[in-house]
Amino acid sequence: MMNLLRSIAKSIPLVVVLLIVIELVWSNTLVGSGRDVRSIDLAIAQLRQENEVLAQQVASASALTTISVHAKEMGFVAPAKSQFVMIGGAELPVAIARPQ
Repeated sequence: MMNLLRSIAKSIPLVVVLLIVIELVWSNTLVGSGRDVRSIDLAIAQLRQENEVLAQQVASASALTTISVHAKEMGFVAPAKSQFVMIGGAELPVAIARPQ
């Protein structure tokens, strides 16, 4: 029994040193993971900002004034006189015809 207690007492410093080393390695791993998380957060923030800029560009490009300017640059012109094309006879479609 006494020999068992002596062997346990002799192994306590070794266990303490081993636990300290494990704690240092674990802390270092956590710090590295924290850096990775921070870099990912920065990348997400940057992508959100780029998406916001792109959304503003899309909204600007789809504005009617912008489309009008691009149409004029491409050679489109407003018609001088309204033109209508009639298809079919003078009869109205059944859904619009009114009984007399």
